Amino acid sequence: RLTVRTSERLPRPLRRDELARLFEELDPTARLAAEWALTAGLRRKELCGLSVDLIPDSFTIDPKEQPLVGVPLTITKGGKGRTVYPPLRLIDRTNWYIGEVRGGIVQRARGRRRNYRVPDNLLLNAQGVPLSRERLTAKLATAFAAADIDGTLHWLRHTFAMSMLVRLQI
Repeated sequence: RLTVRTSERLPRPLRRDELARLFEELDPTARLAAEWALTAGLRRKELCGLSVDLIPDSFTIDPKEQPLVGVPLTITKGGKGRTVYPPLRLIDRTNWYIGEVRGGIVQRARGRRRNYRVPDNLLLNAQGVPLSRERLTAKLATAFAAADIDGTLHWLRHTFAMSMLVRLQI
């Protein structure tokens, strides 16, 4: 029997102008998640599983002595741990997010609920509970649509992979 092979449409890397439009549409929590996906190649599951204690204190890092800083991931596809190497500026922004944005979310949640317990998760929703994979996907889908870009959160991971491939070929 003869079958016609159809090629799968692979996601293309996002252009700089598309990324700029997308990031304009994101709230601080979704923006940080998108930055981790774009610059460190994290999946949805890994983003939602990131905990505050995994983020190194960037003030103690000398980029000349330690140009790469590993962040160990324990919640991964297949359950096998791996280490990612985010840029130092992303670690800086993540520490800022922890103190400013996440800190504000936690403070408001404590004001609403006396028995509130702060989760270990880095990414929290407005109620102070860990951001779910479904909600993260929805936030990014809304932002892609608002920016008039055909894409998904996973396209940020593909953009990361394509940029790494280009760097390795130079």
